[in-house]
Amino acid sequence: MGLRIHTNLFALPTTRHLAQTAEEMRASVQRLSSGLRIVSGADDPSGLKMSERMRAGIRSTKGAGRNIEQGIAVARLAEAVLAEMNAQLARAKEIALQVATGTVAKQDLAALGTEFDQVVGALTQIAQTTTFNGIHLLSSERTIDIQAGIDAGETIPIQLVDARNVGESLGQIDLLGQDGGDKAMTLADRMIEFVSRVRGKFGIVENRLESALRSSQHAHDSLQVSESRIRDADLAFEAAELFRLRTAQALGIGVHRVASFNPGQIVYYTG
Repeated sequence: MGLRIHTNLFALPTTRHLAQTAEEMRASVQRLSSGLRIVSGADDPSGLKMSERMRAGIRSTKGAGRNIEQGIAVARLAEAVLAEMNAQLARAKEIALQVATGTVAKQDLAALGTEFDQVVGALTQIAQTTTFNGIHLLSSERTIDIQAGIDAGETIPIQLVDARNVGESLGQIDLLGQDGGDKAMTLADRMIEFVSRVRGKFGIVENRLESALRSSQHAHDSLQVSESRIRDADLAFEAAELFRLRTAQALGIGVHRVASFNPGQIVYYTG
């Protein structure tokens, strides 16, 4: 190779390699400081696309989980209130049994009639006033759909019932009239059967919602793991890589220093 004055051919490759090492160090430090392997789209365009899609899925599964929890709360509230209605109906039948027997004094019959009216009023009030977030659960027949998935149409329906007729039907019976006790017992049995059946339906929906919640949580965890593997940095690897780059930079600086002064040394030695 001939001797050049204006261009240091020895230093050109070392300068290029030093610049490349410095850029790699910058990227490595950025990954270590952020904890992310993909900081910008330039790092991994296809990986960034998959990561963003998964992040959207993660947020959506969280939202679906919250929806399911709300649906579970609705089912549990309705079931708990219906359990109280069953208890009130059991007391109504007990009162009717006492009225139906012939050994109760007239003054006691009046007291039983007053208590029966109170039980009927409680049943009606429960049905009319049970609400969840402004939604009447036992005073109208309607369906509310719980968005349990991240896509349109992935819903779980909760069928609401109108239970006002439970108290209203009992309220139409003249308990102290002819065969009033027998009629009240028969109707109380029918209403107990009706309420128990509705409770069972809410229990089925609650079980389905709890299963959907577990599935949503599993999906969320799986997406979180997959997204982490794509986007998060391997800190152990990045630390080792940074050490390698620092070593390469130190060596490169030494070589560059020698290469920068090499032409001058040639002139000196050639006189």
